[in-house]
Amino acid sequence: MRHAAWSAASRRDLRRAFDYYKVLDADLALRIVETIEAKGDWLAEFPFTGSPLRGRLRKSLVAGTPYLIVYRPASTGIIVGRVFHAKQNWR
Repeated sequence: MRHAAWSAASRRDLRRAFDYYKVLDADLALRIVETIEAKGDWLAEFPFTGSPLRGRLRKSLVAGTPYLIVYRPASTGIIVGRVFHAKQNWR
């Protein structure tokens, strides 16, 4: 089974998202992070479904959330570089 490897920066991004939403609703914060992580697992199985960026980098929107995952395919699945809010200037 392939897997998503999360970089330190992407883990910090997840923590920031969780911290932001938990002030509004702790259950919502958990659902958002779990949804993002599940999308990472899915992308590990289907790494070329995201839109190409530059070089080997790809991006994929996370349905039901305002986030996108920036990653690169790897022999074992994907390596998640960052998780950005879709309205953030992430380029």
